[in-house]
Amino acid sequence: MLEPPTAKTLTFAPTSEQWIYNDGDRKPSAEDTQNLSTITTKDADGPNEYTIFVGRVVAGYLTNQFRDTEGLRSVFGIEHVNTLGPYLVQDVQLIVDQLQATGRMALYYNAYKLHSGHLARIAILVNILHILNLENKLNGIVENAVVIQEASDSSEETSTDSDSDGSDGKCVYDDLELRFTDLLDM
Repeated sequence: MLEPPTAKTLTFAPTSEQWIYNDGDRKPSAEDTQNLSTITTKDADGPNEYTIFVGRVVAGYLTNQFRDTEGLRSVFGIEHVNTLGPYLVQDVQLIVDQLQATGRMALYYNAYKLHSGHLARIAILVNILHILNLENKLNGIVENAVVIQEASDSSEETSTDSDSDGSDGKCVYDDLELRFTDLLDM
């Protein structure tokens, strides 16, 4: 499915300097170089950790390491996936757009190469990531509703005028649960 990476040896130069020119000259004189400020650039080239993570998620899905949101969380960790979920949707959608436009793309992770044959599966991955984000939002709403319910229960216990039937104390959590159940029944 994925093309295996080819072995390459790369060598990078040590840290270089970027000159900031005040007057727009291309090459400063020896006197000018002492008056100009410099910015040190990074000493290692390559993608950042997040780009590698996106590649790992895409490659993991294409190699059947996971098939759904629970598998995604178990393979890559709940905190990572839940925190980076919105960004993953955007970046994997960019991969889909690139494949639609050019038919080829390389991942920074293990130098995997994608082609238009991967497009359908990666589009499904985008949908899985959307579902992940919806689950996270729903879980957040439910947690807030539980906190509100617990707070209202504790305030009702301390209240002096309590109703014996408890009919006006409808819980926000119960309402959300009913709406979610209705959505699932559709």
